[in-house]
Amino acid sequence: MRKNQDGTLEIDGREQLQKPANSLDCGNSGSTMRMLSGILAGQNFSCDLHGDESLTRRPMARIITPLRLMGAEISAAAGDRPPLHIRGGKLRTIDYMTPIASAQVKSAVLFAGLFAEGETTVDEPHRTRDHTEQALRRLESSCRAAAIA
Repeated sequence: MRKNQDGTLEIDGREQLQKPANSLDCGNSGSTMRMLSGILAGQNFSCDLHGDESLTRRPMARIITPLRLMGAEISAAAGDRPPLHIRGGKLRTIDYMTPIASAQVKSAVLFAGLFAEGETTVDEPHRTRDHTEQALRRLESSCRAAAIA
């Protein structure tokens, strides 16, 4: 990564992420843990995610279930709570209906879908924030939004 004189950052991309040397600390951010889980599910390595005491009480089953359906191997503490151990790899596409409307669950599945062959679909009972869809569109990924009412 380089910082140019005009203040912009220039980053050399990679085809695949590299396995981190240590467990990734998500601090107190459930959003970080849930979205990173989707990204890590499609990587060819194992990784651990942990957080502070508050984060260890937050449920992660909402993302664990669809990511497992896609082929990721995920283990968690009792009650599907952090820390998480994710063994990523080749993922299957999925047509997933979120049981509850959750932008974080939608994002985790969409990020994992980037690493699956074919089309991944996420339906939600009603529209949630669309930050991930907006980002994916700007990155020239095919992404459509529709709520099931």
